Amino acid sequence: MKHDRKDWALTAAQKMDAREAIDLLAEAGSDLTLTKAVEAALDGRRSLRRITVAEAGELYRRTKAGDWRDGTAGWYESRLNSLADQFPGRQLSSITRPELRAWVAERSRGAQAGYARAARALFRWGLHSEPPLISTDPTDGLIGAAAKAGREEPRFLTVEQSRALISADTPYRHAFLLGLFAGVRPEEIAGTGKPRLPWSSVLIAERIVRVPAECAKTGVARAIEGLPDALWTWLATYPPKGANVSTVAAAKAPAKARELAGMSEWPHDAIRHTFATYAVALLGDAGKVSLWLGHEGNSSIIHRHYRGLATKAQSEAFFALRP
Repeated sequence: MKHDRKDWALTAAQKMDAREAIDLLAEAGSDLTLTKAVEAALDGRRSLRRITVAEAGELYRRTKAGDWRDGTAGWYESRLNSLADQFPGRQLSSITRPELRAWVAERSRGAQAGYARAARALFRWGLHSEPPLISTDPTDGLIGAAAKAGREEPRFLTVEQSRALISADTPYRHAFLLGLFAGVRPEEIAGTGKPRLPWSSVLIAERIVRVPAECAKTGVARAIEGLPDALWTWLATYPPKGANVSTVAAAKAPAKARELAGMSEWPHDAIRHTFATYAVALLGDAGKVSLWLGHEGNSSIIHRHYRGLATKAQSEAFFALRP
């Protein structure tokens, strides 16, 4: 209904209602005008499904089940369950940007970006569902803010801590060797939701480690060649046993590694970070190291996170480790 009277004006109650609505939009960080918000609300009555955060998270995971590996499904489940616990009984469409930012900020610094990505995936899916579950996406800018807040230098092992890991006679030794001297991910070695890395992929005579697509985290096969001699020297002393590099679950390795290294806590992905840090310090070639790590030549990651953390002398001492 349009008002054509030139003297038409809002009543005091309408003005107060408009001010409150504008304040709500501002608090939510929305760039919608009041008119657009009303249009979205009216459209929502026709098309939006009333669904709680918990229900949306479960439905989202079900729709993606055929596309995700077990590890990916578990990653999303833990983060979206946390989101549902934060907003019990709340409708998905009622969650605001400040509320999401506060939820992300409660996570540890290193975990914030991951929680933000999971929330963004859920809300983007809800926005484009048929019929849509939400009319606006409150996660705009959430990932960038979380990544900035959680940015910190990766923690890596000293030369002596690395020596302690691979000198001990444990079921983890070969997995530690492939991680420290070739940068192979723990889940690629021990098969978290995927096949374990077979010894047939480690070509000792050719000095090549092949990570097949079915083992690779990204689902893309890669060949790691041109590595320093350390890995091959250790494997000559401790030759492969059995069909697979690891016979134990990756989830148990950090506790043993922390014990062997004499550390009070185990940094996230410490073994792979150790390889990346010392490799770029030794070679000065971020592009080559990024290919070894499976970053598909994206050397900006190496420059941003690993370059300059170790000296050339430290890297030479690391790759000079011998049995």
